[in-house]
Amino acid sequence: MNETMIYLDDPAYFGIWGKIKIDQIPMFRTWLCSEHNISKLTAHQAFTQYVKHGELTQIYVDYGWLEIPHLLKNMPDFVEPDTSVAAVSTINPSRSAKFCSEH
Repeated sequence: MNETMIYLDDPAYFGIWGKIKIDQIPMFRTWLCSEHNISKLTAHQAFTQYVKHGELTQIYVDYGWLEIPHLLKNMPDFVEPDTSVAAVSTINPSRSAKFCSEH
């Protein structure tokens, strides 16, 4: 009997959020335009408000869970160290409930 392996897709898609270094906003904008195929104006309008207020900004969108560890270990230089957070793509970790480190 010949068995076939079946692999299921991830049940959800995840994104990675991080804080952008203020002095790296131009680099971030250029990266966004090439990575997501958007105009500089769109990148500026969509993300500058988050960056200037020091909020987490979505950097990667709609990746499977198995891809997340590699992306977290290889964040672009424009991301502040130790600010990266993985979450379901539709959830903004900056706007979610805060819990103490124990819970």
